[in-house]
Amino acid sequence: MCRDYDVWGDRYSFKTTSLDSNGAHALLEMTVSPGSQTPPHIHHAEDEMFYVLEGELSFWKDDEKTSAGPGSFVSIGKGTAHRWANESGRPARSLVFLVPGGFDQFLMKIGKPITELNHVGSPPTKEDIEFAMSIAEEYHMEVVE
Repeated sequence: MCRDYDVWGDRYSFKTTSLDSNGAHALLEMTVSPGSQTPPHIHHAEDEMFYVLEGELSFWKDDEKTSAGPGSFVSIGKGTAHRWANESGRPARSLVFLVPGGFDQFLMKIGKPITELNHVGSPPTKEDIEFAMSIAEEYHMEVVE
């Protein structure tokens, strides 16, 4: 099984998946390119936690913004509208915990397997975004405005 995916230009390295943990959790290391961001969304089935290793990420929870640098921990409970972005000019790395697991399968499905060490990602196409939106509900995710 592939463990590294290009998810819309960012590298997601899965350390453990929901399949490994019988659905209990998933853990991934996310390397986020400058300018990368998610749309506002809600996870209806899992809590999502971020531990920033390098760089800086911005998080919005219910419109409250937090800047998180190395050593910062951000927890987002299920049912909470949120988004994140790398507003800096350099990559950021974060561990992402998903409890319970399951949403990791969505990320792998919308991502492209990475086989080379020095892979350079690319931003999503219109088709990539449409595909993700078409399956989001299956993974208990709702994109909100």
